[in-house]
Amino acid sequence: MDAAIENLSSTTFAGKRLTRKQICGIQETTRAFPALSRRELAHTICDHLKWRTPAGKHQIQSCLGMLESLEALGIVTLPEKDKQKNTPKSPLLIPPALNQNH
Repeated sequence: MDAAIENLSSTTFAGKRLTRKQICGIQETTRAFPALSRRELAHTICDHLKWRTPAGKHQIQSCLGMLESLEALGIVTLPEKDKQKNTPKSPLLIPPALNQNH
């Protein structure tokens, strides 16, 4: 496990408490799929963590905030923010089978 993850004083981000193992999984996902946009990463991570609103939609804004917090701590590296405001695309979801240990 990454020392930055082991030494976290808190594992609660954007109101969601995560295990260090889940944070490792997020780190692995961001490393394994560097071509995904921030939004695609957020959809994928929400899917893996089963992080949804009461209406059943992914908690994208909260997840994006969590990812930015993890980046600020040096745990993940996120892709650059899109400069263009395009029409939202359908999210590309990475199956959880690729992340079986989390």
